Amino acid sequence: MNKKKFKDRPLIMAPPPTIFLCCLIAGAGVHALFRATLGSFPEAARPWTGGGLLALAGLIAASAFLALRRHKTPFNPYKATIRIVQTGVFRFSRNPMYLSLALLLFAAAFLFNAFSFILMAMVFMVIVNHGVIQPEETYLERKFGDEYRAYTAKVRRWALAVKRSVVKRVDSNFPGYHPIWYSSENRSS
Repeated sequence: MNKKKFKDRPLIMAPPPTIFLCCLIAGAGVHALFRATLGSFPEAARPWTGGGLLALAGLIAASAFLALRRHKTPFNPYKATIRIVQTGVFRFSRNPMYLSLALLLFAAAFLFNAFSFILMAMVFMVIVNHGVIQPEETYLERKFGDEYRAYTAKVRRWALAVKRSVVKRVDSNFPGYHPIWYSSENRSS
C-alpha cells in the first residue's frame, strides 16, 4: 500500500449528525406542507411507540459510545480508526450510531404523527449508506484487511440478522407464511 496516497480516515460525504439534522428539518417541512399522518395507527399507541424508539435509540447510541471509548477508538468519522470494535452493541450492528439516528427519525414519526419522518428516515439511511458507510467500509477494509472482512461476514451493517433457526420455526408454525425479506431460495419446503 502506498502510504503517501492513503489517507488514514474515511472519505465520507458529510458528518452523519449533519445528514440527520437535514432529514429532521426536511421531515418537519414536508409535514408542515402536506400534513400526512400515520393514518390508522392507534392514537394511544403512538407516544408509547415513539417513546420506545427514542429510548432504544438512546440506549444503542450510549452503548456504542461507551464501547468505542472503552477501546480508545474515536467516534468521529474524520479521525483515524485505531481498531475494529466487536464488543457490546457492535456484535449486532456495524453501525449502531447511524442506526440510532435512523431510529430517532422513526420515533419522530410516531411522536408527531407525521409520515414524512418515516420517508426521511429512509432517505437518511440511503444517504448514509452510500455517502458514509460505504466509504468507511472501503477505508476499514483497506486498513484492517482480513480482520475487517471477517467482522463484516458475521455482523450486519444496520441491524440484527435473523438466524435461520428462527425462520425455520416460523415456517413450521405458519406453513405458507414467508416474510418478504426471506427469499424463497432459503426455504427448505
